[in-house]
Amino acid sequence: MDHILDHLKDPQVFAAAIGALLGAFAAFILVVSRDWLGKVYDRKRKHYDALVRLEAQFQDQGGVIHDNIYLLPYFAAALNKGALYWSNMSEIEYDRNIIYDLHNLELINDLYSYHYDLRRANDDIRAIQGGYKSMEQAFMAHNIDDQTYLLNAKNIATNLGVLKVYLEDDVQKSLTEIVAKVRILIRKDRTLGMKIKRFMVGSSKLSKEEVQVEVKIFEKEIEATKKKSKADKDKIFGKEKNG
Repeated sequence: MDHILDHLKDPQVFAAAIGALLGAFAAFILVVSRDWLGKVYDRKRKHYDALVRLEAQFQDQGGVIHDNIYLLPYFAAALNKGALYWSNMSEIEYDRNIIYDLHNLELINDLYSYHYDLRRANDDIRAIQGGYKSMEQAFMAHNIDDQTYLLNAKNIATNLGVLKVYLEDDVQKSLTEIVAKVRILIRKDRTLGMKIKRFMVGSSKLSKEEVQVEVKIFEKEIEATKKKSKADKDKIFGKEKNG
């Protein structure tokens, strides 16, 4: 031990020892920092990927919600007349596990609330659809008469009206707000690698005039699609009504 202490009294040996310790400490900090930064980057990447998946899911959910809202008045009208109705409402699919990849607390809370709205809507859809199918089968098997069928059908039609209001006033509103937040976060929460890549690669600049022209073209395409979709559905429902 005394021999080692004597060596450390030499300024050059002492400086070398301190340098070695600092080097080891710096290497340790580098390894820890690299591991920490890697985890942060991976967390941020998962968050961004989840946002992109969410936006795609919202597009599908919006389509199903719109289709159900469109179908409900025809369903209710048929039941109020005591007629049979063959089209079915669709449940709104969603992935609860996607929440675990997000790290924006406000969005997470909004998503929990939105998923609650979807679960409640799906419960109502299953209950109404199941109740109607049971009644329909009983009627076709002559287990209930026309008057009993009409009485129960009108009760279901009332529930369909309540469901339509809920889908329009609650579910669609929640979807619109959460889609807006997700799109903003997609623009703001890109990873550093994505931002650097975007800066390095670059992109063509767009003039406002070009954008406005393209917007008008796209709006016309949307309107044309809506009209065709409505015409197709009216044709189908018209045939069911006449049948």
